[in-house]
Amino acid sequence: MKNLFTLLIIVLCFAGITRADDTKYMEAMKKNFTRMDSMKTVDDMVDVANSFLRIANAEKTKWLPFYYASYLNVLSCMTDPDASKK
Repeated sequence: MKNLFTLLIIVLCFAGITRADDTKYMEAMKKNFTRMDSMKTVDDMVDVANSFLRIANAEKTKWLPFYYASYLNVLSCMTDPDASKK
């Protein structure tokens, strides 16, 4: 029982340490999600996609910024009326 309690304490401490490093990542992602809600033009979509790519290049182990950058690039291609830009 004592070993289980000690193991639980160690796991919780390790989880707290690893989550403390993600604050910048989480703030940047939240900022981009709010920017996604206010997109009106194709240029806005490209700007937010580029911002997600910057986050993805900084956090290579996270898959979510890569996903949203790809999603916004596809969305901007589908909604852009100018065929020469595609």
